[in-house]
Amino acid sequence: MRKLLLLTLTFTSINLGYAQQKASQQITPQQTESQLTLEKAALIKVKQYSTELKAALVGAIQQGGLKNAVEVCQLQAPQIAKELSTDGWQISRTSLKTRNENNQPDAWEAEMLVQLDTKYKEVGKNQPLTVSKIDEKTFRYMQAIPTGALCLGCHGQSVAPELLEKIQKHYPTDLAVGFTLEDIRGAFTLSKNMQ
Repeated sequence: MRKLLLLTLTFTSINLGYAQQKASQQITPQQTESQLTLEKAALIKVKQYSTELKAALVGAIQQGGLKNAVEVCQLQAPQIAKELSTDGWQISRTSLKTRNENNQPDAWEAEMLVQLDTKYKEVGKNQPLTVSKIDEKTFRYMQAIPTGALCLGCHGQSVAPELLEKIQKHYPTDLAVGFTLEDIRGAFTLSKNMQ
């Protein structure tokens, strides 16, 4: 019998492969169908989150420059995530180099961030890169966040000194600098309780 599919790397609809976790666990057609349904729901949540966050960031930057973006990330990003964390879903962002210490990746997220960044460097930026897994208790999903040109103002290799001062005031343990356009900035990370 086939083993439980726990990890799926995909670019939109292109299946890049599967990884297996425990030989003792068995996959059923219902689990596969359930995982695909959950992936679609997660993708919708990510789109809502990214659209709302980007609109808030662009608006803040237009009103007062990158300094205003720092407060959007600190105050509005967690609020948007909280509002979208409904019906058993939890949504947030994480990175290997976090700005907000509350967004530290767990072990699975850290491993997936490394794999997502490697894949991103191999295949480029044209399509979203995602990973998911499902077991008896939880569905997990991540979608890479590419580093865009707008991101470099606050997260790049040369952050303006006055902006860096404001970032450090709001985030004293900040590690989220030094990114380039060749890196993923982090990932949206979602989970849904399956019980």
